[in-house]
Amino acid sequence: MKKLSVLFLALLIMLCGCAAEKAPVNCLEAANAIKASCGFQELDEMSRSYITKYLGIDDALLADAVMLRDASRATPEMILLLTAAKQGDVKALETAVSDFHSTQLEEYRDYQPDEMPKLENAKVTVNGRMIALIVSPDADKTDAALKTAWNK
Repeated sequence: MKKLSVLFLALLIMLCGCAAEKAPVNCLEAANAIKASCGFQELDEMSRSYITKYLGIDDALLADAVMLRDASRATPEMILLLTAAKQGDVKALETAVSDFHSTQLEEYRDYQPDEMPKLENAKVTVNGRMIALIVSPDADKTDAALKTAWNK
């Protein structure tokens, strides 16, 4: 009887562990919901190869990715959402996105100083295997939209 109880307890622990990680949301669907949350400039969708090139990452680290950027590039407005292929890849992606954000801060400081508040209010956010960087005209609205998208 003890063996059966121990086996049952082990099975229960395994099931709880498997259910602990919520399935990642679709990056494009989440990006479109975030885009609708406030008055972004016209945004173009970048290719996956563009994303990996500009972040300096291997495509194998990604399960899903989307980047929408200001079509004119006159503003730094963008929605960047990534899902890591594995939990162990999250830190590398977070670092790459943080480095990319730092580069954007430097580039826009002299190019478009009026746009700096958008970049300064943007932050890299991590939720499970998902990583986000949203540079928007209203960080509060887009943060709320991101949380809503991630909690669906």
